[in-house]
Amino acid sequence: MTERDLLPLVHDAQQVAGLLAARRRGQEAEEDLALLLRETDAKALAGGAMLLADVDVGLLSHLTGEDYQQCVRRLTVDLESAVAGGGSGRPAC
Repeated sequence: MTERDLLPLVHDAQQVAGLLAARRRGQEAEEDLALLLRETDAKALAGGAMLLADVDVGLLSHLTGEDYQQCVRRLTVDLESAVAGGGSGRPAC
C-alpha cells in the first residue's frame, strides 16, 4: 500500500478516535456523536477501528514489554471478564 492508499484509512481511524472521545464526553456530546455516525459508513468505521486497534495494541505492547500476541490475548480475556461481570467494565490497560 502506498501513502496515498493509506490516507483514507487514516482519516477513518481519526473518525473512530473522534467517536470514542465523543462517547467519553457523555450526554453533552450526544449530538456530535450522532452526526459523526450518520456521516461515516460502516465499512469506514470498521477499517478505521481496525487501524486504531492495531496502533493501540502495538503501543500497549511497547509500553508493557509483552509481545503483540500476548497483548491481544490479555485484552480479549479482560474484555470477556468485563462483560461477564468479573471486572470494572474497562480493560485493565
